[in-house]
Amino acid sequence: MHRVQVHFTITSSDASQTFETVGTLDDRVLEFVDPTDHTNRLIMSDTLSYHKIGETILNLKLDEDRLTTATYQVYEQTLQFTVHTKSLNLTTKYIDVEYELYQDENLVNTTHFTIEYQPLKEDHHD
Repeated sequence: MHRVQVHFTITSSDASQTFETVGTLDDRVLEFVDPTDHTNRLIMSDTLSYHKIGETILNLKLDEDRLTTATYQVYEQTLQFTVHTKSLNLTTKYIDVEYELYQDENLVNTTHFTIEYQPLKEDHHD
């Protein structure tokens, strides 16, 4: 497991946010805590699984080859969405994703997020 510097930028239909934090990278699992104290866990393979856990819980699977589903739990309610991934780029240094969320075939949100990550300098030992 390596500590990494994380630069996160998200723009959606209703909001935008940018922040930097320190997270961990273990194999292809990136984890960090955002400014709202939500734990963000991204599992990278040919697809991307994104879990955001805190007062609300988001479970999102992103796959360019097929429609997927997402769940968003707020209070006692769970909302379900269909996810149309427009672009998904995963490298060893960044994640770049653009997707649309649909509920009952109605577009409810368009989101683009980028996460750049690199090892912390203090983790390089001579």
